Amino acid sequence: MSSRYWLRTALIIVLCLAITRPASGQSCRGPQGQVTPCVGSSTGAVILIVTGLAATAALIYALRHHPQKDQKLAQGSVVGCVEKNDEGTFLKNEKDHLTYGIVADTVHLKNGERVELSGRKYKDRYGKLNVDVDTLVQDYGPCTP
Repeated sequence: MSSRYWLRTALIIVLCLAITRPASGQSCRGPQGQVTPCVGSSTGAVILIVTGLAATAALIYALRHHPQKDQKLAQGSVVGCVEKNDEGTFLKNEKDHLTYGIVADTVHLKNGERVELSGRKYKDRYGKLNVDVDTLVQDYGPCTP
């Protein structure tokens, strides 16, 4: 996880605890003017702390399980020529001329073949485009130069 995520989480926890901190120095006057502990003040503090912790947990869950805009998955297809090298398998899309890294566990792709792949497009943490391939829609044969 990124340091940005942990920084946000820590800030949210600190803010929630600061908001739910019970007031200090509260005292109640007894029947003869004696200073006594207020009845129910500890119950209110417990309710505030539990509410703050629940809100913190909800915010952490929302931040953790909501993908960032640049990492959002989009279903689509790409058509292009498969290129395999030491870094992996890539495909240059003929429509937008962008190069996608191919993640294909169930599909066997040959180097130099023109194919149409269907899957989820996304950016990895380094900003590189990838396609998590669901199916090989069509194999058009060898690429033409």
